[in-house]
Amino acid sequence: MTATPTDVLPATPVQEQMWLVDEMDRDAAVYNEHLVFRLAGPLSVPALEAGFDLLVERHAALRTILPVDRGRLGQALVEPWTVRLDPPPDFTDRLDEALDWARALVEEPYRAAVTPPVRFALARLGEDEHLLVLGFHHEVMDAGAAAQLLDELAVAYTAHRRGRTPQLPPVTADYRDFTRWHGELLDSGDLDAERAAWVAELAQAPHVLRMPEDAPRPATKRSRGALAIHPFPAGMVPRLRRFSAAHRVTPFHTLLAAFTTVLHRHTRAEDMVLGICGDGRPDHYRDVVGPLSCMIPVRMRAPGDLRFAELMGTARDVTLTAYDRQFIPFRQVVRESLVSRDPGHSPLVQVVFNAPPLFFRPDTFPGLTTSVVHVPRGRCRFDLLFNLEWHGDDVVATVEYDTAIFAAATVERLVDHFAAVVESAMADPDATLDTLDLAGEKPAFVPEKLRSAPEGAARDELRHTLHCPSGPVVLWSDPAWPDGSRGEVVAVPGLAEVREATGALAPTGLEGVLHVDGAPVPTADTDTDVGGALWVRRVEDGRLLWRIAGAPRGDRLAEPGQATPVRAAGPRFPALERRIVDLCRELLEDERVTVEDDFFAVGGHSMMASRLVQTLSDEFGVHIPLLFVFENPELHEFAAAIAARHPAVADALAELETLTDDEIAALADATDEPAPDGSAGGAASQAPDGSLAPDASPPSAASASPSALAERTTALGAAEEPFWLMEQFVPGSAVNTLTLSLRVDGPLDEGALEWAFGRAVDREEILRTTYHLAAGDGAPSRRVHAGHAFAIDVVDLRRTPAEEREEAAARVAAEQADRGFDVSELPLIRLTVVRLGTGTRDLLLTCHHLVMDYWAVTKVLFPQIAACYRWRTTGEGELPAPRTTAFRDIVAAERGREATAAAEEHRRYWRRRLAGLRELSLPTDFPRPAAPSFDGDVVYRLASPAVRDAVYAFAGRERVTPFIVMAAALSGVLRQWSGQDDVQLLTPCENRLDLDAADVMGVFVNLLVLRFDDVDARSTWREHLAATRATVAGAYAHQSCPAGDALRAAGADSLVVSGRGSYVTLNVFQAESGFELAGCLAHQGRIVANAQASTDLEVSTLIVEDGLLFDVKYRTALWERATVEEFAAACEAALIALTENPDGPLPARPAGHA
Repeated sequence: MTATPTDVLPATPVQEQMWLVDEMDRDAAVYNEHLVFRLAGPLSVPALEAGFDLLVERHAALRTILPVDRGRLGQALVEPWTVRLDPPPDFTDRLDEALDWARALVEEPYRAAVTPPVRFALARLGEDEHLLVLGFHHEVMDAGAAAQLLDELAVAYTAHRRGRTPQLPPVTADYRDFTRWHGELLDSGDLDAERAAWVAELAQAPHVLRMPEDAPRPATKRSRGALAIHPFPAGMVPRLRRFSAAHRVTPFHTLLAAFTTVLHRHTRAEDMVLGICGDGRPDHYRDVVGPLSCMIPVRMRAPGDLRFAELMGTARDVTLTAYDRQFIPFRQVVRESLVSRDPGHSPLVQVVFNAPPLFFRPDTFPGLTTSVVHVPRGRCRFDLLFNLEWHGDDVVATVEYDTAIFAAATVERLVDHFAAVVESAMADPDATLDTLDLAGEKPAFVPEKLRSAPEGAARDELRHTLHCPSGPVVLWSDPAWPDGSRGEVVAVPGLAEVREATGALAPTGLEGVLHVDGAPVPTADTDTDVGGALWVRRVEDGRLLWRIAGAPRGDRLAEPGQATPVRAAGPRFPALERRIVDLCRELLEDERVTVEDDFFAVGGHSMMASRLVQTLSDEFGVHIPLLFVFENPELHEFAAAIAARHPAVADALAELETLTDDEIAALADATDEPAPDGSAGGAASQAPDGSLAPDASPPSAASASPSALAERTTALGAAEEPFWLMEQFVPGSAVNTLTLSLRVDGPLDEGALEWAFGRAVDREEILRTTYHLAAGDGAPSRRVHAGHAFAIDVVDLRRTPAEEREEAAARVAAEQADRGFDVSELPLIRLTVVRLGTGTRDLLLTCHHLVMDYWAVTKVLFPQIAACYRWRTTGEGELPAPRTTAFRDIVAAERGREATAAAEEHRRYWRRRLAGLRELSLPTDFPRPAAPSFDGDVVYRLASPAVRDAVYAFAGRERVTPFIVMAAALSGVLRQWSGQDDVQLLTPCENRLDLDAADVMGVFVNLLVLRFDDVDARSTWREHLAATRATVAGAYAHQSCPAGDALRAAGADSLVVSGRGSYVTLNVFQAESGFELAGCLAHQGRIVANAQASTDLEVSTLIVEDGLLFDVKYRTALWERATVEEFAAACEAALIALTENPDGPLPARPAGHA
């Protein structure tokens, strides 16, 4: 299922918004939707499959993919695909396992870039009983569309079962038709007045609904949650319909009024913004299958003395107006109505109420009884998403809630209160909101622990406890702990009760004033709007949670009228702010952007933020981290962050604004003047054959011909793009650097060595290359500079005590390895000479992976340096001839081959080989952080020479390479540690299949995905070795397909685009590298590890004199060092087991793994 480039259209704003949320946290599967049904009766699977095939053919939504090109989301159609449900997995008498299977199916992230994000599946529950799963991503359709598909599926199923042709109305429009209509509507201006009125109304409303929370709210809103399912009292629907009709409202209006009442009673808010869902379908697109549903914010005013009947009328009027506004994009309303955003809350809407009139008949499929099955989910898009489902005469509440702030008991209590309010309101619609029965039970008193104590003593002790001179506190009472036994302040419950503001006893879960002996308990804070009374909330088991007004954000209860904290004003930088605003207006194509705006609230996103910081970095000649935008999204704060890091930028811009046009022009002319004669060095001396004479200086921009050294800008190659993208996540870090250390023995001429490297810089344009974002389309590009004067660094350790020199040299090497590069500035390579003693030095070569890979260093650069050094010091040999093929020429040729049949065959191979790929999941010592961490460390383990020799001898006997032996051992360990029978690892390959590329300097390296899906408990090492040989051979035969393309072709996460790098990589170095310099030897070449980890685990092996060295780099955010040491030991043990007993079993899984 592939689409040609001509099929790709821009994605809609709704799709882009969902895509961006997914990119932030792909594992959350926030917009994965589903319908699951239990089918009882004799089922014809072929008829069901034929029905699904018809739906795929009829509806473009089921054939839509969403490819990403240069950070921009598109939509395209693929050819109709075939649905196969037979044979279904068998879960007879194992319903819980079937539900787990269904949950895993619907929560597995989609790979919408390459395959339509829909899943249809069937499982067998028993004789004539099945579970039907309809999974889909909200990017391609909504629940209303899914319900329509189910109706059509029933018609098609019935027809096919009877051997007839299904009779369905023709499809006259699809989602792309709707988006064109909607775009024209927005462009027409017909909605502008309505939008302005709506925005003005919402701008005056509270933008945060503060629900009582059970735990401190995280600083950043996450997407993890749970689903609570609670039925309402039986038989409510007929009574609800009769009641609503009598009051000239719909059942939805009645339920919305009841829900608003519950929120008012729990929060004491009298003005709030809720979210309701609209179907987003105009009449002429009523039957379109697509993501048309929309979020509609509504403002509900609910003063406590308002009658419920009046609130129903308000709900009716508000929703009718809202539905007229449903074609105004939600994100536009958010952007225009919010002045600022709190990352701890979803913008504008935190609580959503939804009661769609969806009803699935038990006889949907003839001959079958159909019932809805609820599959628990682990997501949460808002604080609370309250959904009511209709089941005949009954109602079931399904509540999606944020587990970071709410306990399950709190949500269950909220549902109980809601049901009680509905019953109470139908019994007495003229009751005020504050007097409606919220619990249907007699509110309980505070525990009776002190009933035997003297009342005065209890009251005095409680009051004394509350008068804390240190200020506001939060106190918990816990009957399980005696007072003081935990070393913390503990409340002493006594003859007390909690009352609402009306004086009524407060049910469990509601805030109220704590009373003792009928009188409110005062606090030291007498400035609150409740007269200094202590507001508390009683929770389960009689515990009390209370808070005095003015306590910090982390406390659970918020007092009425609590002021919003005001951030202290910092210095402002008007000139810098103006430049940032101008650039944002250009990037966002919105002239209304101001310096007070939040970059993301006005339409910015991650890729646009990357363009913003890169453009500013290039313009100002400094490095601005991408993280600055995320930490300081308001533009004036972003400007302040830049000014704090680079004060000279703000100063220069401010000074520039004071200059006249003539002064600016004169300054530009002065900057463009050529340097005085001789300042750049004289012309290079040449030998008769045209090569540089031994006394010549490296050519400079002034002395080289324009045709040879002209500055050029070209697009990136496939091998460069992953390193560029990774650089955007951690700019300037060492995650993309390669440092090689070599020991040099002999009389080294450091001046000649510097000359030789300078000669290589002039010959190899990649060593004069920097990386930027193009000014036009913001795409990353490579800029080749005309020249660069290369210089080496020298560190002299000869005065260091001899016994300390090696340790000091190791520190120097580590410092070099941990230093990153600014990819927008030259050079992206550096050479450090460490003097250790007479005739002994270390060479430390460090480069950015954008310009060189390991092959380029060891097979291209080192021989070239050796030739230049020899010619410079002895006059012998020949200098390398000028380049006739440059790196950009190879890249252009690669780009030209992307559309060939051979390239497509490679992509097809990876689609087949990686189909259904399950991401490797190793147990970790720490929870995986929400944002990727690249901090790393290295564990070294040296296996004996006997192990080293056994590996090579075994490889020879089995006619495989040592790499295949290592890969088989590592994959066996991964199976053992992950508990998976399908594991994968990545390994780099040179990818220099073009002969012209063999000796070209640059980065061609590609990562190959080695998938081991043959691993099971019955495999022997020898069988696994044979499978590994086939896996490696197939991967290398198709190595020209970039790793990102291979993973995306199979719908898996790209290593870099995901930002996580949750893979394991394997490097096998056959021997230490080195090369000869005239009169001396550079040898013992080893890669120096840095403290940055681009993947979860990177396992490297190297043949050394003392044996086989294991080098395991790991992310410290995931594992303790001891765990990785154990992993390295397991790798060695696997190698020993494989070589000593190849017919033995693979390593057993640890206890606890299935």
